[in-house]
Amino acid sequence: MKKIVKVILFFLLLVGVVLFVMQNLNEPVDITLFSGQNVVTTEMIVVVMIAFITGMLVGMLFTGIQWYKTKKKLRMLADEYEKMQQEVDLLRNQEIMDFEEE
Repeated sequence: MKKIVKVILFFLLLVGVVLFVMQNLNEPVDITLFSGQNVVTTEMIVVVMIAFITGMLVGMLFTGIQWYKTKKKLRMLADEYEKMQQEVDLLRNQEIMDFEEE
C-alpha cells in the first residue's frame, strides 16, 4: 500500500513540475550568484533542468553509497554464514568420529 501511495505522489509531483515548466517555458529568469555580484539571465527551462539533473546526481550518489554499504554487509554476512556452515560440518563429523571410537 505504501508503494502505491509513493508512486501516486511521484506522478502528481511530476505532473506538477511538467505543468509549471510548460506554463513558464520561455520566461526569463534572473539568477543572482555569489551575493549579488553576478546576475545571469536565462530561461526557466534551463533552471528547472539544472535543478532536475542536480537532484538526479545527488540521488544517484546517495543510492550508490547505500548500495555499497548493503553489498559490503551482504558480503560480510555471507562470509560469516560460510564460517558457521564449516563449523557445523566440523561438529557433525566430530560426533560421527567420536561415536565410531566408542
